[in-house]
Amino acid sequence: MEAIQSFFANPDIAYLLLILGFLGILFEAATPGVTFPGAVGTVSLLLSIYSMSLLPVNITGLVLITIGFILFILEVKVTSFGILTFFGLLFYIFGSIYLFDSGVNMNVSPALIVASSLILAAFTIFLLYLGLKAQRNRKASGTNALIGRQGIALQDMFPNTPCEVKIMGEHWRAISNEFIKEGETVIVKNIKDLTVIVEKIH
Repeated sequence: MEAIQSFFANPDIAYLLLILGFLGILFEAATPGVTFPGAVGTVSLLLSIYSMSLLPVNITGLVLITIGFILFILEVKVTSFGILTFFGLLFYIFGSIYLFDSGVNMNVSPALIVASSLILAAFTIFLLYLGLKAQRNRKASGTNALIGRQGIALQDMFPNTPCEVKIMGEHWRAISNEFIKEGETVIVKNIKDLTVIVEKIH
């Protein structure tokens, strides 16, 4: 038991567990449904709480680190293009420096603070990249994905007169610059204001 307490009564260990816990929760917040990182993060946070109970924790430092991670999560959610990440890093670094009572010579290693800050910044940027990529994919799979798709005219279509067509099992408002008979096959050439612009397949 003394060996376990000795291991956890180390500011660097407590700090690493805290950061690992926050990273797991950050990943879980950015990618809902992936439970493993969140579970690891929760266990790490519980261990960090035990570890810090053996150490003279500075509440101000802990609050600053927590605020920093909240800003990182908000960055992933609202995408401020780096502004929240910048301020999150400032809170995180200052919180890390003052996490433990310096009066008892139990500070986190400066090298560990620098390394974790760089890793955290890279990790947040990576999650931000994944989020932006997912948004682009969603847009591509939305209305823009209809371009080039074929459909069926549900009624006679007169030039530049809105009518309905059926594309991929859905009804869409459509216009064409040529006459198209009901039942003829059309192809989507463009989309404007949720109206598909179609042409008859000759």
